[in-house]
Amino acid sequence: MSTRPKKKAHPSKVSRKKTRSRQRKTAVPASVASIRLRLYSYIFLAVILVFGLTIGGYACWYPTGHTPSDTSDTPSGVAQNGNNRETETQTNSLPSGTMPKISSSSDASTTNLDSTGNSNGNPVSGASEEPPSAKRLVWYYVPGKNHQQPFIPQSARELMAKYNGIYLGSPDAKRIYLTFDAGYEMGYTATILDTLAQYQVKAAFFVTKPFITSHPELVKRMVAEGHVVGSHTATHPDLTTISEEKIDKELETTEAAFLAATRQPLARLVRPPNGTYSEKVLATLHSLNYRPVFWSMAFRDWDVKNQPTPAKIFQDVTGNIHPGAVILLHNVSSSNAQALPNIIVELKKQGYEFAPLSDFLQ
Repeated sequence: MSTRPKKKAHPSKVSRKKTRSRQRKTAVPASVASIRLRLYSYIFLAVILVFGLTIGGYACWYPTGHTPSDTSDTPSGVAQNGNNRETETQTNSLPSGTMPKISSSSDASTTNLDSTGNSNGNPVSGASEEPPSAKRLVWYYVPGKNHQQPFIPQSARELMAKYNGIYLGSPDAKRIYLTFDAGYEMGYTATILDTLAQYQVKAAFFVTKPFITSHPELVKRMVAEGHVVGSHTATHPDLTTISEEKIDKELETTEAAFLAATRQPLARLVRPPNGTYSEKVLATLHSLNYRPVFWSMAFRDWDVKNQPTPAKIFQDVTGNIHPGAVILLHNVSSSNAQALPNIIVELKKQGYEFAPLSDFLQ
């Protein structure tokens, strides 16, 4: 019995079959590769987001090993102060029970930059008459090496000079300024005050309205022991997101609460919440006769659920200290309260002198 011979497949059909076979074999790996690529992209974006939140606001430094130029806005070169200023003799403390008086200096829109970047009240030639910008800015610095002053962007330094901002003292004297933000109470402020009294150190406290109304006894003690007390606003808002009228109300209600609690006027110094500001905000503060106070040293110490150890706080402060440092700490930090005695002893041992913010009010 004869059998019919099998037909041979046409070459084009064989080619198509092989192609489909290869596609089926590579389809799964391609899908897996796509999923992996997406996963890696999400992880990368998450890391960037977390990192951005970590260095934003209070932390405010660049993760770079390079120290930027003092006259630029970009991190490159070596930070140096090109000008020198003779150190003037200042009082070490405020009289007990008194607050500093802040008088409006010559037009803040025409002030020169001194060697520290703080306003010296001298006119700036060709000062801009344009309306102040509402662009949101965040205060930051790049730590210096070997206890040198940090890099502050030139644009920020110019705004601080124009609107009498405070953020750094003289590079020529080992005078440093200890400041605390007191938005609320966690039970450590009394211990901090005890330590300051024991070592005869004067500090500045920036308080919110709720802190004043909830803990008037602590605020009264700050005043009685000669510390400067300034405003941290009433509700701790981002000042760049509210109107001039609301900024005024934030400050006015805090002033009223302080006056009611202490029978003393609040120092007309304000620490902008989270270090956010704009030129428009600075102009508004100046029109209200307030001076903004920023910082040249700050650490991630405000998270009460994730506190660094006291040893880490000690290392951060003593390792980054520099002449003229304006140190920002938070009263809600248990580690700050524990580390503060050792910090004060060590910095005095290194020859630093704790000075009051009234140095900047002369």
